[in-house]
Amino acid sequence: MCIPAGLTIDGLLEHLEVQTKTAIVEHNKRVLKQRDNKNITVENGDIIQIVKFIEGG
Repeated sequence: MCIPAGLTIDGLLEHLEVQTKTAIVEHNKRVLKQRDNKNITVENGDIIQIVKFIEGG
């Protein structure tokens, strides 16, 4: 998957149209706190896993 260069985790979520309030991100095997998403830049070769929670019942 190609993403624009220089995106932060928050920028990546926005690019993928994922709501940050309902997603947890793992960056290179480290689960991130949502407050850190704006400070971490995605680099070539990074491993990103996004877990999205769905409400309902």
